[in-house]
Amino acid sequence: MTSSFRWPRLIGHRGAAKWAPENTLASFLCASQAGAPWVELDVRLSRDGIPVVFHDSTLELTSSCKGRVVDHNLGD
Repeated sequence: MTSSFRWPRLIGHRGAAKWAPENTLASFLCASQAGAPWVELDVRLSRDGIPVVFHDSTLELTSSCKGRVVDHNLGD
């Protein structure tokens, strides 16, 4: 099977983390404005089963909360 699909030359890793906090809408918009047709992002499930965009399995590095994402409800 022949495919005409072509991978983009530029993909924003977690958006454009150099200009905005990673995995945020602001970062995704910056990546788009910089010419990235795609962005890579990370999705994890909260304790109540809601998908959240968050890179690390734990919250400490980029938030004021502690523990694993899966151990918190979205509203915590």
